Amino acid sequence: MIKKRMKPRQSAPVARSASVPAPVGGLNARDALADMSATDAVTLDNFFPGTTSVALRRGFTPWATGLPADVESLMVWNGPTSSKGFAASGTAFYDVTANAAVGAAVVSGLANARWQHENMGTPGGQFLYCVNGTDYAQIYNGTAWQQVTGVSAPIAITGIDTRSLIQVNQYANRLFFVEKNSARVWYLPVNAVGGAALSLDLAPLFSLGGYLMAMTTWTIDNAAGVQEYAIFISSEGEVVMYSGTDPAVAASWVKNGRYVIGRPVGRRCYVRKASDVILLTSDGFLPMSLALVTDRQQNVAISDKIVDLVSADLERYAANFGWQPVYFPSGDKLLVNVPQVAGAMQYQYVMNTITGAWCRFVGWKANCFATLGNGLYFGGNLGAAANSAYVGRADYGFSDNGGYIFGTAKTAFNYFGYPGREKQMTMARPIFRTSGNMSITLGMDMDFADRFPTATPTFSGNTGTLWGTGLWGTFPWSSSGNIKKDWQGVVGVGDCGALHMRIANNKTAVEWPATTYIFRIGGYL
Repeated sequence: MIKKRMKPRQSAPVARSASVPAPVGGLNARDALADMSATDAVTLDNFFPGTTSVALRRGFTPWATGLPADVESLMVWNGPTSSKGFAASGTAFYDVTANAAVGAAVVSGLANARWQHENMGTPGGQFLYCVNGTDYAQIYNGTAWQQVTGVSAPIAITGIDTRSLIQVNQYANRLFFVEKNSARVWYLPVNAVGGAALSLDLAPLFSLGGYLMAMTTWTIDNAAGVQEYAIFISSEGEVVMYSGTDPAVAASWVKNGRYVIGRPVGRRCYVRKASDVILLTSDGFLPMSLALVTDRQQNVAISDKIVDLVSADLERYAANFGWQPVYFPSGDKLLVNVPQVAGAMQYQYVMNTITGAWCRFVGWKANCFATLGNGLYFGGNLGAAANSAYVGRADYGFSDNGGYIFGTAKTAFNYFGYPGREKQMTMARPIFRTSGNMSITLGMDMDFADRFPTATPTFSGNTGTLWGTGLWGTFPWSSSGNIKKDWQGVVGVGDCGALHMRIANNKTAVEWPATTYIFRIGGYL
């Protein structure tokens, strides 16, 4: 008797789940898509990577309004017990300390609004020095502004026409000035903001030619003690380092080294961060502590993880005005302003100074940045209407001047523990910590595809009030943070997948710690 053979039963695809941390590792534009850490992101716009979660960035609000032209410089005078902010807009300076419409100009009749500045404390008081290479230097003593010339005045500089000075720096209790389109630097007597200026010509040390772009002060604090160095950076990327206190005395002025780095990007090519200095160069964003002791072929840039993005931006926009690094310690942020279209469209690369993770902020159209007290401020562009430029307070509140903040994130591609096996993605559950209700737009990009979510998310939440802006008990405060973890259906079939998410917010704080996925697993591809 012949028995009929039964066909083997096809087993149904098995459902699996996986939980993946939010991309706290930040933006990655360096590694292969197939080799990124699960905590990295291919896209991370307006999401700031923290230590334990990723947060939608905070917003901005107009602070000082009614300015007549693009705000291209923000200058802060820091006194013993108070600070004041000033904006250069068009051909004038305006006091922007108060949250209000600006009054009359405090300095007028200027040629442009692109100024470099430095604070200097002397036995006679605290001063803010400003130079732009075209106008006479301007100085503020905490009460009044004065033009600095070589003639008799409360404060005067002789030996050099201050209209040729384009950058200023303080080193060894002296003010040093960079002369425009030359390799000369000028310096004043100790603890002085006026007097006879002496020159130091660095041209013999710049074998690549060019001119002196900037001077900064670098402090090294190690077992040997604290040592300050004067750093001179040429337009061609040559760096000369000196120590000592008086360039006129050979025994007190020692050359400690000469190095070659990438070309600096603009006059505002550095920012002091703790004892280090971050440089903007054609090699990326470099810490001075590594740039001067490491071969250029080694990856010492703090921007190494976003190298492809930075390189592309430098190639396209390096000549545009508006490049500037700014250190914002209260927010644990280092920002680098990128002028995509000078005076019209800008965005920022932002690094978490605790973890070193990067993201990108879009929506802050800023020509320049400054910190005043514990706040971060930017100088905005002129709009379509007259006198529509403003100084904005950034990293503040939960909306961009009342409008939505749109965040876009695409996680690293993930094999979810089963490389080489086909998966059908069915559900995703991003987990959020927020004080309001929210909805988002999700998509799954499979096998290294890139499909931007086309739907616009809606966001609704409780209307809250910033702490300290009203009287206790007179209106509802935002509710405490709640966990939102609704499942949403997603569609995708392939070996590996990346979550593509878009979110909108204008009312509440939003934090994203993790995402859970459900998928069916099939056979080997």
